This record gives sequence, C-alpha cells and structure tokens, in this order.
Amino acid sequence: MKKFVRFVSALFVYGRILSLDVVLGVILMALLGGHICHHPVEKVVLAALGLTVWLIYTLDHLLDAYQIPPPAHTLRHRFHQQYFGLLVFFWFLGAGLGLRQIAPFLPSEIWKRGLAMLVLVGGHFILCGLGARRLGILGKRKPASHFLQPGGIAPRL
Repeated sequence: MKKFVRFVSALFVYGRILSLDVVLGVILMALLGGHICHHPVEKVVLAALGLTVWLIYTLDHLLDAYQIPPPAHTLRHRFHQQYFGLLVFFWFLGAGLGLRQIAPFLPSEIWKRGLAMLVLVGGHFILCGLGARRLGILGKRKPASHFLQPGGIAPRL
C-alpha cells in the first residue's frame, strides 16, 4: 500500500511539474463550457487545446529554466533545468505531431483565431526579448500574459 501511495504521489508531483494539471483543467473546462452551452466540443479540438496549452506552458518553463542560474529555487524550474534537452526534444515532437496529426482536422475558425493569438502573443514575447521592460506591465511576460490568454475566448462571448 505504501508503494501505491508513493506512486500516486509521484504522479501528482510530476504531473504538476509538467503542467499536466493545467492541461487536464483546460480540457475539463472546455467540456463543461460545451455542456452548458449545449454545443459539444469535438475531440480534435480538445486534443489541440490540451497540446497547445502544454506546449505554451512548457515553453514558458523552459525559458525560465534557461534564464535562471542553476540551481533554480523551485522544483519545477530545477526539473526543467535538469532535463532541459529531453523536454526540448518532447516539445518539438509534440509540436510536430500536433501539426501533422491534429491541425489538418481543425475547423477554419479555430485556425483564424489561433493565428491571431499567435501574432499577439508572439509579438509580446518579441517585445519582452528586445528589452521592452521599460514599458511597464506590457514589458513583463507573466502579468501581460494574463491579459492575452483570455483573448482566445473573448470573441466567442
């Protein structure tokens, strides 16, 4: 029984480190929203949503792990520093599989909104990378992302 408890505990710890809890949460919220609105969410959309959230969160953690001098203070960032190369490999594998196996089946509306968000978020990351921190909240990656993330659903409201 102790081995089982340790195993389940490790699953939760590594699930959080790898942001799988966020992926599960966003998929469940999409299903709930679809249920409330009586509009079922297609499986391909759920797969794309989950993979996209994991890719975004993992990229963010990898950027943090790269910028923080080792050893990082948090378990998540230490993990991403320690397994940086492996996580980068899986990031590109996930992105490639998503583009090859999921993207062709997505509705055009998802593509249009996704590309618009890519431009906004990508432009923001470029501004941050070019030293636009003097812009205040717009130059800070974390707080500004809280304003950009809801943009993906705002047009549907």
